[in-house]
Amino acid sequence: MVALDVEFYTLKKMFWQVLLTGLISFSTASIIIGYVVIKFNKDSWDLQSCLLFSITLGIIDPLRSVNSLKTIGVSKIYIDLIRGESLIICSIASIFFGNFRGNRIHFSIFRDLHVGIELSYDILGSIIFGYWCAKIIQCILADVFSNMLTNIILCFSMVYMTFYIVEFLGMSGTLALAAVGLNLDSLTFKPKIELVITKFLRIFSSVYEHLIYAFFGIVIGCGELSHYEFHTIPFIFILFTTVNLVRLLTILLVSPILMHSNYEYNWRWGVVITWSGIKGVFNLLWAPDVYNLAERKVEVPQMFILYVQVISLLTMGINSYVMTQSARKLDLCVLSLPRQMILQNATQHIQEIVQNTITLFKTEKILTNVNWTLVEDKTRIEYIPFSHVSHNDMKTESTTDEALMEEARLHVAAIQMSSFEKQRNNGILEIEAARILIGAAKCYYSIQGK
Repeated sequence: MVALDVEFYTLKKMFWQVLLTGLISFSTASIIIGYVVIKFNKDSWDLQSCLLFSITLGIIDPLRSVNSLKTIGVSKIYIDLIRGESLIICSIASIFFGNFRGNRIHFSIFRDLHVGIELSYDILGSIIFGYWCAKIIQCILADVFSNMLTNIILCFSMVYMTFYIVEFLGMSGTLALAAVGLNLDSLTFKPKIELVITKFLRIFSSVYEHLIYAFFGIVIGCGELSHYEFHTIPFIFILFTTVNLVRLLTILLVSPILMHSNYEYNWRWGVVITWSGIKGVFNLLWAPDVYNLAERKVEVPQMFILYVQVISLLTMGINSYVMTQSARKLDLCVLSLPRQMILQNATQHIQEIVQNTITLFKTEKILTNVNWTLVEDKTRIEYIPFSHVSHNDMKTESTTDEALMEEARLHVAAIQMSSFEKQRNNGILEIEAARILIGAAKCYYSIQGK
């Protein structure tokens, strides 16, 4: 579902930046969190357990990390950047867990040459399998069976078959599904089919997430209270602090790359992205494997789940709130001056229509007993200007035509992309031609002045 929401052309343009960000994030989290677990954890975990636990805790939930940003109008470029990074981290983590699960590698032989060959096989095989699955789904969605319900059922069946077949072959099902989603775009689906699939995926993911949290909460509750000692609480806060410090270090390391590739990136975006390392259901799904794949079994396996679940809940509450407030305080989700002018003009126009309607109704005999003063008072619309526009932005944007021309350029680009998509749905354009035109429009969309 996350891969379907990612703008493929934006991700393709920033592929190397996203890939480096994901690799650096995964590496720093695995090393630093693993060291902290070895240093401060009072339980007797072996080295492999610490490594797997740090990988599990380093995963960023691709859904939760951007949900709060989507509702406040943050630039979609950075939403896709965070999503792409989280998809890469999830894919790498699934490959590592898959190799450990298949008994193909252990920490003691981690440096052998065949490990690199196995990892390359997993990555390339999963991507190729996902690519061809996406092609089959595109053929199905071409309305081969002339039945929308049949097409939807076959699409979901293909997705599930892809995941389990790839896992059965010893590769990464998560990476294969990410490849499937990235190769499908809005042009692949007909409008009704896209709506049905999107709604089903949202409902299913929400229900599944609540069930996972409830189930693991029951598992934690079944443990004996004597196992939960006093040092558990300080260690949880140490882990929470470490997770956020690792995220800060990652952003500091990748900031030069992002500043070189995107003219809009600055320290304010760095602050917001720092708090986007939110954990969720993806972390919990791999938490039981930490115990299952450990070289030496621990006495209390529930502790792996407890730490991961508490950290995920803390990040969902604290990080999400701080990230949203930071975006607002740093003026990263404000309306531009031209859009504020449009909103003000629209409000005034609506107010004029209401006043003209009231004036017309006053002449009606049947409405002579109406309290028109009260009606006018209740229907008055007061325009409240946005007070959280920064002073620097007002200086630069209030100068007139440049900001208005840039806003007009963005509107024209959006209208062009919508027109190409509608022509594709009406059969005027072929799907490949529409993709090329929309891709070209999106490339120039993000370049100021083009």
